[in-house]
Amino acid sequence: MNANSDKDYIDAKTEAVRAGMDGRLDAFEANVNGRFAELNAKIDKSVAELNAKIDKSVAELHAKIDKSVAELNAKIDKSVAELNAKIDKSVAELNARIDRSVAELNAKIDKSVVELNAKIDRSVAELNAKIDKSVADLRKDIAELGARMVQWMVGIFLASMAIFITVMTFVLNNAVPKAAPATPPVIIQLSPQGATIPPQATPAAKPRP
Repeated sequence: MNANSDKDYIDAKTEAVRAGMDGRLDAFEANVNGRFAELNAKIDKSVAELNAKIDKSVAELHAKIDKSVAELNAKIDKSVAELNAKIDKSVAELNARIDRSVAELNAKIDKSVVELNAKIDRSVAELNAKIDKSVADLRKDIAELGARMVQWMVGIFLASMAIFITVMTFVLNNAVPKAAPATPPVIIQLSPQGATIPPQATPAAKPRP
């Protein structure tokens, strides 16, 4: 074999190998594509079934939610109604108790005010009586004091007048000198022999006032 024959042989073998490889690749590609197509179909079917299940579950869930919400709303409405009734009852009872308490408190306040007014009136009356008595006693004391002062003033005036008169009399008596009493003349009488002449008595001096 020459070089050209070898080359042709190699080329033929290469072509044959290429053709075999291409066939195999095409078959593999076809197989892979078929498998992918089957897988895509299964995936699409699974996705569709899953979507259907999801839709069904979502619908059931929505139904359950709607039912639960409706039941919950009913319970809430019932509870709110019961709570409002209890609140109204409690408020009514509380208002009644407040009204009773206010009425009792007003009664106590009125009673206390009446008692306080009575006490105030009694205290004012007693105070007025005490004030009147004190004023009367004060007037009596003032009158007695005035009478005593008048008595003292009259007594002092009379004592002063007596002292003044006494002093003036003493001054007048001592201020003017009195004349000495005249000496009576001595009369000598001759008596007969053997007769005695009694001495004449000197007049006594007048007492000074």
